[in-house]
Amino acid sequence: MNELRIAIDGMSCEGCVRNLTQVLGALPGVSGVTVSLAGADARVVFDPALTGGEAFVAAIEDAGFAASLPAA
Repeated sequence: MNELRIAIDGMSCEGCVRNLTQVLGALPGVSGVTVSLAGADARVVFDPALTGGEAFVAAIEDAGFAASLPAA
């Protein structure tokens, strides 16, 4: 399992946190999600054979938020 931190812009309330937690948690291979309103980020634990950062960014953007992966 891998863990990835994703910066998220546009969250304004706990409803946003719940929404993104559900969206990310529904992706194949994701085993844990923690979204932080104060930290403006999400930490995702996932199986890299099934999913990865690009899928997380796409899901976050589809939910109406901006997302960016850490620099490589």
